Amino acid sequence: MSKHLSVKNAAAIVIGNAFEWYDYFVYSFLGIYLAKLFFPSSNDINSLLAVTATFGASFFMRPLGGLILGRIADKYSRVRAMNWSILLMSLALLMLSFAPTYHHAGILAPIIILTARLMQGFSAGGECGISGIILFESAPSDKRGLYCSLHNFGQMIAVQLSLIVGIALTQSLSRAQIEQWGWRIPFIIGLLIIPAGGYIRRSFKEPALATPNRNSSLTDTVRDNLQKILVVIGLVGGGTVAVYVLLSYMPTYVNVYLHIDISNAYIATLLGTGLMTMFIPVFGWLSDKAGRRRLLIIALSSCLIEIYPCFAWLNAAPSFERLLIIQCILCFSMSLYFGAIMSAITEIFSYHVRSTCLALSINTSVLIFGAFAQFMVTLLIKLFDNPIAVVIYPMCGIAISLIATWFYQESKEANLGYIIPAMG
Repeated sequence: MSKHLSVKNAAAIVIGNAFEWYDYFVYSFLGIYLAKLFFPSSNDINSLLAVTATFGASFFMRPLGGLILGRIADKYSRVRAMNWSILLMSLALLMLSFAPTYHHAGILAPIIILTARLMQGFSAGGECGISGIILFESAPSDKRGLYCSLHNFGQMIAVQLSLIVGIALTQSLSRAQIEQWGWRIPFIIGLLIIPAGGYIRRSFKEPALATPNRNSSLTDTVRDNLQKILVVIGLVGGGTVAVYVLLSYMPTYVNVYLHIDISNAYIATLLGTGLMTMFIPVFGWLSDKAGRRRLLIIALSSCLIEIYPCFAWLNAAPSFERLLIIQCILCFSMSLYFGAIMSAITEIFSYHVRSTCLALSINTSVLIFGAFAQFMVTLLIKLFDNPIAVVIYPMCGIAISLIATWFYQESKEANLGYIIPAMG
């Protein structure tokens, strides 16, 4: 690492980011159990629709959280905003960990779940870009792609951690035990974010800002950067549908519709995301050499071409082996995308509006493309009465993202506007 960011501080950012996104993702992987416990219905698909709708509702808080915490990051401190984000995520996780089920509390149970998810959405809205921004602004100019890729590297660690916990849960406990008390364990494990957040607060010094601009209005910021914001919304859409459909929804999909054992489904997704996690820093490094735009076009084109044949092959003869193969194929293409995307969208904006504009762009994109992605694919499968209908939504999102790459102007040098001191 360079003199700008010590290994200890880089690790602190990645660990804090990983635990925060673990807390956010684990709800999705537990959806098949939470549906019955908090949204009981005589029809299992209706319960699944209810839990995926609650998952999507949290996304409506993300733009608000992004704007408020993004403004704090731009006007005062990146680290202060990150600490607020971790605090809110911790409070929401406490609510989820000890929430009473519908059997014990009636309508109050889903209300508690919804409130906690809204708090998580607000927190994730601020966190979605802050750690990546700190890494970007701490990097040498020729290593920004590599440093920024650690942001998505941390997110994939979060996905893997939630999967490992899911596998351990399904292999150690019966379904009845999971539904009775075991479902709380993954949320309680996520409470490790509290000491992780404390470590980050102790480790980091505030960056020394050069001529901070605390008087610019939000309206002026959005107006002056509207075209760039729209481009980023489009660029982020493809990765959003990939994460929430091709990764986090996959265990539920193959278990409910293709009758593949849920434990095997978790293992296949774990191995696929493991491949992706390994290659993300490699392609982050490559984006510094070959360019962000080129990698994004290759990644999105490959993924768009692969999705339908992969799912058609899996549906023709569902098995663990086929699931593992298609997960590895899709995850390799996605690793190209996630290696380049964070540096690409971060360098678009100048320093004094970077957190606000990036948070607004990412969270608006996630709201549009991801909020009800799982609900939409479940609904499409039900409407078409065919599991292969799952491909419609992600293909549309990835196509839109591919179009956005043609409007993205790659920048060789970003306006940092500050000097960051050595940390740690």
